[in-house]
Amino acid sequence: MNKTDLKQSIRKVIPPILWDYLLKIKDKRDKNKKKIDTEFAYFILDSAIEYSKHIGGDSGSFDRRLKNLILNADNECNSIIQDILTAFMPDYEKNLYQYYKNQEYLIFYRFLTYPFNDGMSSYFLPYEKALARFQSNDILDYGSGIPYGLIYSLLNKRDSINSVALIDLDLIHLDFAQFLIKKIAPNIKLNIYKLRDTDSFPEIEGKYNFFFGKDIFEHLTDPLKNLKKLMNYSKPEAICYFDFQDHGEKIYQHLNPNIGYLSDEMVKMGFQCPTKTSGLSEFIRNK
Repeated sequence: MNKTDLKQSIRKVIPPILWDYLLKIKDKRDKNKKKIDTEFAYFILDSAIEYSKHIGGDSGSFDRRLKNLILNADNECNSIIQDILTAFMPDYEKNLYQYYKNQEYLIFYRFLTYPFNDGMSSYFLPYEKALARFQSNDILDYGSGIPYGLIYSLLNKRDSINSVALIDLDLIHLDFAQFLIKKIAPNIKLNIYKLRDTDSFPEIEGKYNFFFGKDIFEHLTDPLKNLKKLMNYSKPEAICYFDFQDHGEKIYQHLNPNIGYLSDEMVKMGFQCPTKTSGLSEFIRNK
């Protein structure tokens, strides 16, 4: 019996009302599935290979093993390394920059797997909504990592972006982000602030009307202090997307996992009560 005949036989023994219900469930699941933008994912992978050649690395490693690991988004090795570091690195919470430095290449690898792991909506959708709000956007991405929302927007909506500032730790993934942005938008006004202290906040240039901060505030000793410093660089009219959900248990570098209270602090600064976009809190302040 072939697959078609088997499906028809199963269909005959299932009551019509149950069959309709199963189809509705399947349709709902299909709609809710996160979609991989294959073209974008391979663009990032190809750019990583180009970057490897640019810095004199062994780009042949991508053909031997690394490419398959990235395509399969296998992150188990990262969790093992984190367990080892936190178990045997004395006072690691007081030396977080060194903690990250010890695993900067694994962090870079983990970032490279993101486009192949169905997780881009939390980067793409906030940028899409924010860039549609203003004709000209000055963007500040805090704790930027590899700023996928920005990169995707520079590839597709370059004309609406006036300037960009990235703030993150001085690690290899930030060098790659700089390489990639200069490659796709060489004339963009770009300021990159590289930190060697997770709690420090730099003196930065300009004012911004679009802020993005994902997976950053739970890593800080005093999240509110840094949030206030960040918002000092806000224009009177601005839109922000921040990850303010409580993260539960204190583990690894999550110094302050419960940061939901920061939403109330944004309201005190004149922003509307937040709505949700792809798991991030959206804050809007009008003139």
